[in-house]
Amino acid sequence: MTKLVKKTIALLALGAISFGGVAQPNFVSCEYDLSYFLPHTIQLNRADVTLAGNYNSAIPTPKQVLGFELGEQYCDWGDVLRYINAVDAASERISVREIGRTHERRSMVEVTITSPANHANIERIKADHLRLTDAALSADLDIKSMPLVADITCSIHGNEVSGVHSALVMLYMFAASEDEAVKQMLDNMVLLLVPGSNPDGINRFASWSNSASGELLVCDNKAYEHNEPWPASRTNHYLADLNRDLLMCRHPEGRAVVGHYLNWHPNLVLDLHEQRRGMFFHSPGHPLRVHPYVTDENQSLTGEIGAYVTKALEPLGADPYSKCDFDDLYIGKGAAYGDVQGSVCLLYEHPNTRTHIFTYKDKVRTFTESIRSQANAAVAGLCAGLDIREKLLAYQRDFYRKSAAAAEESAVQGFIFSADGDDARAFHLLENLATHQIEVYHLAKDTQVGKVAFAAENSYIIPLKQKYYYKVKAMWERLAISDYKDDRFYDISTWTYPLAYNVTHAELNSTDGFLGQQAKVQFPQGCVVGGKSDKAYIIDATALYSHNIFRALLKAGIKVDIATEPFKAAGEKMGYGCGVVEVEGQPLDSDALYALLEKAVTENGVRVYADNKFKGEKVETKAARMPKVALAVGNGVDTHNVGEIWQMLEQQFGIAPVRFRLDTFDGKWLSNYNTVIVSKATLSNEHKALADLRKWVEEGGTLITIGEAYRLSNRAQLTTVKKVVADNEEAKGKISGAILATTIDTTTPLGYGYTGGFLPLLKTTNIVYDEAATAPTVVPVRYDAQPYLSGYIKQEQLNAIASTPAAFVVKCGEGRVIHFADNLTFRGYWHGATKLFMNAIYFGHLY
Repeated sequence: MTKLVKKTIALLALGAISFGGVAQPNFVSCEYDLSYFLPHTIQLNRADVTLAGNYNSAIPTPKQVLGFELGEQYCDWGDVLRYINAVDAASERISVREIGRTHERRSMVEVTITSPANHANIERIKADHLRLTDAALSADLDIKSMPLVADITCSIHGNEVSGVHSALVMLYMFAASEDEAVKQMLDNMVLLLVPGSNPDGINRFASWSNSASGELLVCDNKAYEHNEPWPASRTNHYLADLNRDLLMCRHPEGRAVVGHYLNWHPNLVLDLHEQRRGMFFHSPGHPLRVHPYVTDENQSLTGEIGAYVTKALEPLGADPYSKCDFDDLYIGKGAAYGDVQGSVCLLYEHPNTRTHIFTYKDKVRTFTESIRSQANAAVAGLCAGLDIREKLLAYQRDFYRKSAAAAEESAVQGFIFSADGDDARAFHLLENLATHQIEVYHLAKDTQVGKVAFAAENSYIIPLKQKYYYKVKAMWERLAISDYKDDRFYDISTWTYPLAYNVTHAELNSTDGFLGQQAKVQFPQGCVVGGKSDKAYIIDATALYSHNIFRALLKAGIKVDIATEPFKAAGEKMGYGCGVVEVEGQPLDSDALYALLEKAVTENGVRVYADNKFKGEKVETKAARMPKVALAVGNGVDTHNVGEIWQMLEQQFGIAPVRFRLDTFDGKWLSNYNTVIVSKATLSNEHKALADLRKWVEEGGTLITIGEAYRLSNRAQLTTVKKVVADNEEAKGKISGAILATTIDTTTPLGYGYTGGFLPLLKTTNIVYDEAATAPTVVPVRYDAQPYLSGYIKQEQLNAIASTPAAFVVKCGEGRVIHFADNLTFRGYWHGATKLFMNAIYFGHLY
């Protein structure tokens, strides 16, 4: 080490050399501290209470743990957990429980906040509270002595981070405050705080914003730091909107939030969000858009609590409002899920500042204001809940009493369903119902309902005489057009489970004699029927995961053929799309091939049939090929749909799609792949890759387009798809998720493996195709002449959609374009259409 280096190090240690210190101009300073965010006045016991602001010095502040004031920079998820753990170590008022792990393996936590005395009796308090949800046990409960159970869930959208930061404010306040009013709150309340329901998105946003922002804040909304690049951080790892996943539960975050809710059944739920409008919305929402099973009393109690929130926000200049924009129709949101389970749920939507500072209609909003408003509004909601504590406890008890009475009097006593032998599809439905703690039983004996026969071996019953009577009905039933009081919706208007899973189903007027054993959630056990063969194996095409057997074999270099006609083998009738594997001439010997098949069928719940008398020359087949899939991402694509496809391919089918940016890709690179999937997006007419895309398709590639992405194949001169132009305003309107009936041709490759022609699809766009102008080669899926099944849609729109293509194929040289009008993988739970989508990938080349 030289003398100069040694001297420099010494000077640095002494502070004689300073970087960013007093030796140069300093334009950055923090002009606030934690007290800026903390409530100074609360409304408790129906009176204004001024807080003295005395805090226990043994409880660390965020700055003491993190090294910066809240709002100076964004907390990443590690910061959040570090502060929670520091307070947990210092306070007797909180405890921390992990409730799940994200896709990126980040810990999701629930912080229980209450008085030390309540903590000492927390299991008894919880047991008594849960008795409120049991009509047979709740009558003798003394609700006057029971604490309120409140839940605050923050930032389920990763870039709506005022929630997670306000959680740290509330954590400090309730852990450290010495005010008697706060201690009274803790004595009478168990608060369950989930500081962040989307840790992956929160972390992604913190990383982006902290790196994109400078020390000096820029107020121009067009500035770089105000415009997060695709895919942004609202979503989770697989680009899902987690605030729509509380019904579908396709993600660990959604399952964790549902499990957290069901663990306690809180009386009051506050769900903290942000919006692009410059005002602060809080529930109640639009009065005409409320789910039929959300009670009037629920909405009245919501209004009482909302009045406290308004009063707390007005002095802060947050411009609170309610009763418009948002609604309580879709029950799969955090602020609605509990509304059909005896809770009162409120949505908070604070103005989103994007980063630290934002202008909305000439009004400047800052991130620090967002934290303060969210914290104050949340505390106000808790105070309101405490002031009507007995009302909320009584409401919850009465809700379940009335629910039990309604179930007893209902003409419908149960729902029966069957996946018609597709055990994996049944498994996914049972798995979801179990997540929601819904009781399901095996059918005890074969039965017939109307003209529909249900076999005991693969049928199930959901009895309606159970705790979650209204939740079951809300998940299962269809909604008719006449059930809606408005024609605009914040989210989808229907989500009917038996249609999404495409299970045969019916209503039962009685369950007497039909309930067998309670169903267990077990993935089906596949098998090789007939054991080892020295001649051939036939892969059952009807199973949900039959494509995975193709994948396992093709990956090992096994030649697999696809039956293009029905045939008989192994004593069974085999349908279109069955896989045919002849033992002779394969790179593996018969023992190794059998071992490979046994492993594959066990993992995927598929039946494969051994046939020692197979005569291949009598079966019409074409060769299968291993999919090599590229999935378009980037600006213009449907972000959620891309994520759904990505997750499905990776987690259900073992395919890692190569994601490429559509707007910047080089078309020559396509030669590495045989399947390209594009959802919604297109390219400009001048894009140089269009010619390469056309050449790739014409030489044998399969281009799968979804929704508006038909424009891409048009611009590549592969198709002439044309939409029907609506001739009146009624037909032009938005379709907010109506379920429509289609008929699928099971003799064409897209329909292989379907045992019946009926296939419900969710229509989320108003796209209707002019079939004559589009000139498809094949129309494998067509909307029925009378397609309506459930949800809101205008009659003019139904008339336009009737009998038009829902999916079509256009042959282009040696290749083809396969187009789907709508999203077949909607929110990851539309399992009825999964096989249709996978057929496009595995069998599309047969066109």
